Amino acid sequence: MNMYLPHGGKFVGEPRVGYEGGDVCIIKNVDLDTITAVGVCDLMSDVYRNSPTTYHYGDPTFQTFDLAINNFEFDLDARYLIRVLHDQTELHLYYEHGQGDDPLELNEEEIRELERVEVKRREQKELERMEQEATKKRKHEEIERMEQEVTEKTRQEVAEKMRQEEEMERMVPEWIRFPISRSRT
Repeated sequence: MNMYLPHGGKFVGEPRVGYEGGDVCIIKNVDLDTITAVGVCDLMSDVYRNSPTTYHYGDPTFQTFDLAINNFEFDLDARYLIRVLHDQTELHLYYEHGQGDDPLELNEEEIRELERVEVKRREQKELERMEQEATKKRKHEEIERMEQEVTEKTRQEVAEKMRQEEEMERMVPEWIRFPISRSRT
């Protein structure tokens, strides 16, 4: 799912509501299950000095913008979004800021440092994903090995039981195994 984050603008209009001004950040391939109210608040923390004063989400179940906009305040809102967005490809989160909250002015060195931090974060996330995959693979291999052991043990038990039955059969005298029918004449 792609997340669209209009920020730096404001809601305007009566009777039709709209969002004007600012910029839009796009975050691609967001795992919807990881969205929380705290996470939504932190998404724009590296762009503005102060946190946004209000957060809103676009509810895809409504067709008109003014009905679709809802406050994003609690994890209950996140759970609702997870439920209604399962077949959607976009999530729109709107940020409003108080007066005097301009975007941060960063020099080139600060920008490079932020980029380095982001690269490290992504590398760490990839390492964690690879470790999870390796753990899954080891568990799967262990399960397969255990299944093979159980199958082999069962096969050996069946073979042993058949061998014992054959041995018992050889021990029984032939006249008991194949009784001769006697008829009176």
